Amino acid sequence: MTVVADNKKRVTLRLAKPGERFDVQVISDGNYVLTKLEPVAQKGTAKVRIEKRGRYHVGVLGRAINEVMRLKRLWSSSHEPGTL
Repeated sequence: MTVVADNKKRVTLRLAKPGERFDVQVISDGNYVLTKLEPVAQKGTAKVRIEKRGRYHVGVLGRAINEVMRLKRLWSSSHEPGTL
């Protein structure tokens, strides 16, 4: 299959479906390996209840927020493989 990049350096794969992700590895100058990534299971949204504390309304989770895990998730979601 031959594809052509547009003026924004984008390439369209006709067999790819919207939302699919691919890892791109540069093997050598002009040679690339494209690997389809499996979708990651999404966890359900957090259940938050709103409470009034003093003059402010705050969202309260049913569990504690682990700062280390929050930072790891933030880092991994912004640095996924294949992101250019």
